Amino acid sequence: MISMLEVNEINSKAQFHDEQLCTEETQSNQKKSISSKKTFGLQLPITKQKVQERKLKNFPKLIGNNVCKYAANNFSKPPKGIQEMIKKKNKPQQIGFKIADLRQACLSDRESQNLFQNYLKKQLLLDLIYSPKINDPLAYIKGISNYYAASFVPEKMVGSYITQ
Repeated sequence: MISMLEVNEINSKAQFHDEQLCTEETQSNQKKSISSKKTFGLQLPITKQKVQERKLKNFPKLIGNNVCKYAANNFSKPPKGIQEMIKKKNKPQQIGFKIADLRQACLSDRESQNLFQNYLKKQLLLDLIYSPKINDPLAYIKGISNYYAASFVPEKMVGSYITQ
């Protein structure tokens, strides 16, 4: 005759064995799903490149909005060219900034040009890093360097790249 203690021990050992099998199955299923995610992840960079190209299209708007915020927060009276950009930003019909707006701000006076250069050099990348809307701020480095170089010769700031 079997005592109750022996039955409980047998049941608990069998139960432990069943639980162990369940955890092994779960782990193998997780490994399969991870490996399937890895193959899916290989396809993502191709689509990310297309998305980044679209984001760089609105780069002058992003720069203009951020320069206005930076000037308003850090200067009691921003330079003349930046003040004009702030006025355009506050107008309800203003859709966004264009390259011509950035060029005009740099051409208006030397102080605006210096503020624009300092912002591009020291602050813009940090703003992109801390922005919740930007997933890959490092993709913008080429654009930042192009606009920074163009800010020294604003007459050549015509498109996304500096004209020769």
